[in-house]
Amino acid sequence: MSEAQRQPDSRDAKAGAAMPAVMQLTVEGDATQGGAGQVALAPIELSIGRHRVLRGSAPLPDDLRPRQTTIQLLDRAGGKPLGMRVLLVQ
Repeated sequence: MSEAQRQPDSRDAKAGAAMPAVMQLTVEGDATQGGAGQVALAPIELSIGRHRVLRGSAPLPDDLRPRQTTIQLLDRAGGKPLGMRVLLVQ
């Protein structure tokens, strides 16, 4: 495969340039009035290099006690998944 045909990879030292991506966070938890609740936060556009640490906060509905957050990295909004992690909230 030629260099022109290769897909960008954040782990590839030869790639050099950062790879554009979109981070989608989905928070799941218990609603205070019973039942389960889920909130998809607004997508965040970013570029990924060899290593990236992101920090921030987002408001959640007052009646949601979070249990877990799913983090998805996509190649574009609503696009192909690049990676995913599920973090438990304690």
